[in-house]
Amino acid sequence: MTIREGKLTKVVLLIGILLVVVFSVSAQQQYGLDGDWKCKRANSLKEQGEQISKVNYSLKGWMPAVVPGTVLTSLLHNKLIPDPFYGMNNKRIPDIYNMGRDYYTYWFVRDFNEVFPAKGDKVWLMFRGINYSCKIYINGRKLNDKPDKGDVPAAEL
Repeated sequence: MTIREGKLTKVVLLIGILLVVVFSVSAQQQYGLDGDWKCKRANSLKEQGEQISKVNYSLKGWMPAVVPGTVLTSLLHNKLIPDPFYGMNNKRIPDIYNMGRDYYTYWFVRDFNEVFPAKGDKVWLMFRGINYSCKIYINGRKLNDKPDKGDVPAAEL
């Protein structure tokens, strides 16, 4: 009788410890920044990332962007290229080999608000699936040093 009670206590304690671990891990707030992005061809702008990423920078004239997505998915969404999945339309889309890299180099911008973290807490931006290369700016500050590295896993704000 006492042995069974001892086993039951251990199982309940183990379940209690697991619940504490699960709830403490899920207590970290996470949310996606997909949707509500704008984009514009980089060589059509005079400004660079330091200026574009500032809060008061106007996005007037920028087109809606598809994120997650690529430059091509944003161009398709805005009907600036033909649907590559219809007939032979893929042949009508300018090839980067012929057009050059700058033709498909775009700035992607999204405004978002983040609450200032409590003392000892941190805020991280997690990046997944960067297609080729990127320069990441926030509030006029560049976050990554190697834009051609490819996938940037995270950056602390």
